[in-house]
Amino acid sequence: MESYNEDEVREFILGHLPKVTGLFKKVIISDDEILQETFESEDIAALVEDLSAELNVDCKHFDLLRYYPWKTKSTFNKEPDNTTKKPLSLKMFIESAKVRRWLYN
Repeated sequence: MESYNEDEVREFILGHLPKVTGLFKKVIISDDEILQETFESEDIAALVEDLSAELNVDCKHFDLLRYYPWKTKSTFNKEPDNTTKKPLSLKMFIESAKVRRWLYN
């Protein structure tokens, strides 16, 4: 069984998510950043499928409804209540890919 290091997994994940750019430059996604603040549920669902198919990560215990819908700040919703949802991070995907199964329930 081939093992992957963190940099390889990070590169794979970021390569399978939509590119995020600001007005003049690419936005860097940190390992601990809350992914729901940047990516839609469809993006994460596609990533999970890619992890399973291409890196052989067992994602059968990944439940998108634990993490979405995620409410973001807006003009009318200054402090959204996401207490019923868990934040997703790049680090969670990296750690899970290293052991070939979703670690977070």
